[in-house]
Amino acid sequence: MKLYQLNKGELLCSNGDKLENMYFLVDGKLKIYTTLPNGKVLRSYPNRIMIILHSCNSLFKN
Repeated sequence: MKLYQLNKGELLCSNGDKLENMYFLVDGKLKIYTTLPNGKVLRSYPNRIMIILHSCNSLFKN
């Protein structure tokens, strides 16, 4: 297991990226932005128990 530290404004991934790792939010805040088909931007603020897995865009698939 590795600990990664991101500074404010740094991106973990972009929409459509294939991730080969699993990430856990240990400390701090995380914002997720996605552009919806209607052009609006959806923001979410997940809590620490949310796991980011597979790809960024999989978080918003139904």
